[in-house]
Amino acid sequence: MKKTSILFCLLLSLNLSFGQQKSIKFKTYGIENGLSQSHVTSVVQDGFGYVWIATQDGLNKFNGYEFKILKHQLKDTNSLPNNYIHCLVSDKEGLLWFGTNRGIGSINPVDEKISKINRTNYPKLKGYIFSSLAFDVNNQLWALSEKHGINVINLNSKNIEIISSVNGYSDFSTLFIDQTNQLWIGTKSGKMFYATEPYKTFHEIKNDNLFLNNNINS
Repeated sequence: MKKTSILFCLLLSLNLSFGQQKSIKFKTYGIENGLSQSHVTSVVQDGFGYVWIATQDGLNKFNGYEFKILKHQLKDTNSLPNNYIHCLVSDKEGLLWFGTNRGIGSINPVDEKISKINRTNYPKLKGYIFSSLAFDVNNQLWALSEKHGINVINLNSKNIEIISSVNGYSDFSTLFIDQTNQLWIGTKSGKMFYATEPYKTFHEIKNDNLFLNNNINS
């Protein structure tokens, strides 16, 4: 009887909790509202409350009312390296980093100054198209290129380590570093690997029922 009473109380509590939930209303923004392009690849909020939206045709800064669009401008060194932005992340200093079809860029949300990482200023960089970015505990930038593996970039020394394969797999599709500084790498063939700092030994998650399709994306 006691167990039944406890179960009833738990169910009643859950029912009341869900019943008191307020409905969440979503507002949709599109090209007609000033967004540069309808295919959004990443969304990040900076430390000042602005929302940055990466698309396949430019970077958008949203203040809650209107969009400011940033794009590549010929002969303008403070413009995006390319308009096709695959990913957008922030570092511990608050800078926003993005991977494009022509290298990597970063933007300071305060003055909107843009810096670039490409083969001109980082000669050891491998690749042009960067689809996934992440920062590790040592503030090294992990950058997944389309055809040349993972570039582990030391932003201070400009030294770059290339990871071409993990446990025999080179068909990387995404990477991510979580809040515990654990590194995750997914592949196009449905493999998932993880490693802890210093990220030298990778372990595979072996569960055939975990992923319903082969290509793992972030």
